[in-house]
Amino acid sequence: MVGLTPGPGGTPTLVGTCSAFTPLGLACDGKQHTVRASDGTPAFQELMRWYGQGTDKATVRPQATTVENGRAPALLIAVSTDGSDLPIEHIRHLAHAKLSVAPDVDVPGGEWLKGAAPHERMATWVMFLGITGVLFLAIGAALNNLSDFLRFASNVAPISVLTGRRTVFYSVAAWTVLVPFLIAGGVGALAAVWLGTPLTRPGGGAEMSWPVLGSGIAVVEALAVLFWLWAASTSSRTAGRWRPRAD
Repeated sequence: MVGLTPGPGGTPTLVGTCSAFTPLGLACDGKQHTVRASDGTPAFQELMRWYGQGTDKATVRPQATTVENGRAPALLIAVSTDGSDLPIEHIRHLAHAKLSVAPDVDVPGGEWLKGAAPHERMATWVMFLGITGVLFLAIGAALNNLSDFLRFASNVAPISVLTGRRTVFYSVAAWTVLVPFLIAGGVGALAAVWLGTPLTRPGGGAEMSWPVLGSGIAVVEALAVLFWLWAASTSSRTAGRWRPRAD
């Protein structure tokens, strides 16, 4: 067991017996000395990243981890001697059973994970609802375009009958249904990037949600192809039933 106490100048002090420092790869000759993060094992380097207070130096004080002058170390750190993962739940149970105060037992950085968990769930819901909203909006717009095209296709039906070619509906549907939707998806994505980029911060903070943006584009483009084929095939079948009649 190693005790860690913030020290003057931001340099933490590690207190423990020599046997406690051995798993961390720190030399111990019974005298207080200063070590660097690179002097220890990867476990010690990770410990310094979380609790080093912005410095890569620490003071090692070989002595028993006890209450000194009425003050206990700020942190008590349990170190695995064989490099395996410690049984966190078992340690938490023992700490609550043996200590008079309720301790906070966790892995390094665990407090950050607890704080980020609700935001992670919220981000998942935002992604789900955002993609669902884009899907409904795109379907509504596609159905509106489809209905307008089918009304227009009835006027083009005589041309397909006279020429004997119904492929004309695929080219007309491409320009009235497919192309506008493809352009709308691309312009919408560019607008989202243009509006969202000023709110992001490289290296931390807000980031552009590329999965949501990519999923939205994929939904719009897939609907564009689907409704293009639907409009062209439906109007082509309708034209096949057209017959001239007197005014």
